[in-house]
Amino acid sequence: TSTVRLFILFCEALELRSLHSSFYLLFFHFYAICVSYKAITFVLSSSHPQCDLANGWTQYGSNCYKLKADTRKSWAAARYDCVQDGGDLVSIASAGEEQYVTGVIAQSPTGISLWMGGHDSITEGGWEWTDGSPFRYIHWNAGNPDDYYGEDCLSILINKGHWNDDNCENKRGYICKRRGVMYWKNTRTPSTS
Repeated sequence: TSTVRLFILFCEALELRSLHSSFYLLFFHFYAICVSYKAITFVLSSSHPQCDLANGWTQYGSNCYKLKADTRKSWAAARYDCVQDGGDLVSIASAGEEQYVTGVIAQSPTGISLWMGGHDSITEGGWEWTDGSPFRYIHWNAGNPDDYYGEDCLSILINKGHWNDDNCENKRGYICKRRGVMYWKNTRTPSTS
């Protein structure tokens, strides 16, 4: 349809622009939607997830996870990297998933905490996941969230897996998550026929 073609043209235009412009935050959310659309369009149909284990992804349930503890980035740059890899910063929906992620981050050799996909940058105290998951399960560290000097991004403490609201500009390692089946990176425009 013409709406789908217009959406595809919009996504292609965003890919041509540098995301480091003054419109970064405005366009980033649209860009993430475009990447997700491409990933869904080119998903490999499978009865079970494939997590590309050879490239550092691990699997828990129907999700794939990738620990990037040695790569230090701001929260926005970490999210951009995860989106480029076909996912988003990690969201946690259950105690079982929390336990799995805590086990993964125990492999992290250094650092205090790692970025997760939670933020309250739109409404203070209104925490949400960047991947759109409901923000129901919580595992805050004592005294958090405290919004100390405007902390709006979520990190997970390596030592015990508790959560901390954090300064979004801090440079930290991070964890990416992809849902369901393995997504293939593809820059071709989806067929609308």
